[in-house]
Amino acid sequence: YDFYLKGTSYLDRTSGHNIGFARDMFRKAVERDPEFTRAWAGLAMAGFMRYLWVDDRDEVMAETDDASERAIALCADSALAQLARGLALTLRKRLDEAAVHLERATQIEPGLYEAWYYYGRVAMQLGQTERAIQLMKQAATIRPTDYQSAMLLPQLYRDLDDEASEAAWSREGLERAHRHLELHPDDYRAMYLAAGALLALDQEAEARTMMD
Repeated sequence: YDFYLKGTSYLDRTSGHNIGFARDMFRKAVERDPEFTRAWAGLAMAGFMRYLWVDDRDEVMAETDDASERAIALCADSALAQLARGLALTLRKRLDEAAVHLERATQIEPGLYEAWYYYGRVAMQLGQTERAIQLMKQAATIRPTDYQSAMLLPQLYRDLDDEASEAAWSREGLERAHRHLELHPDDYRAMYLAAGALLALDQEAEARTMMD
């Protein structure tokens, strides 16, 4: 359980080193207890992030797939297992199937931020803009410190030509990103999303500084 907690604490920091450390901790957890559902789900989530941001080799996708299937086999009523399976299916572009698992995760554990956020991302990929807005707003409400959901909302409102909502969420996302970067100054995802928000607010000089 200690290895699992260590892995979880590094999972949201989008750098190769941090994701790699999280992955190693989840591996140690399942080595100690092969029936630890949460740790298998964590390993799948780490694999998903590794494939998405760091290393998109087929082996990483296969590891993510295997870990998510193991989590589901151990406990299909686990929200984390459903989330993990949804993420693995997302990597394979099986988006309709992924949405089923992610929705199930929100039903099992309504307070699970990651389920709402990634469900929102799948809805975005499926072109379901209004549904994606609902899901991202829920994610932003559940975790008020999260910058990612807040930063993606302006893109969605742009698709609807809602300039007022786009600007409001750009400001909100920027505030959250700045607070996050104070704690995690090496999080490049927070930096480039913040730069996008600054551009949306016509603050080009500040955006260029952030991009540099």
